[in-house]
Amino acid sequence: MKGKRISVFKRIRYFLTRQVRMDARLLDFMQEHPEIASDGDLEAPPGELQRIMEEMERRGIKPAVKRQLKLRRLLEKLFKRNRGCEKMELL
Repeated sequence: MKGKRISVFKRIRYFLTRQVRMDARLLDFMQEHPEIASDGDLEAPPGELQRIMEEMERRGIKPAVKRQLKLRRLLEKLFKRNRGCEKMELL
């Protein structure tokens, strides 16, 4: 059985409005309970990030940031190409 089809734009709008509501609730909660807010004194031990990156490299794991950037560049390239075609059609 197929689910109800919803426009991509409606899904994006729903996600963004939901995110705003969640952020507002979190902010309200943190203002009500200031004792749980981080003091900003937390720091990773020296060289911790480097050790994690080396372990990920040893296991052959690509960091998600690299994949996300690669995907973003690809999508930007595709959409720039499409925008150029739209401009040509307008002329």
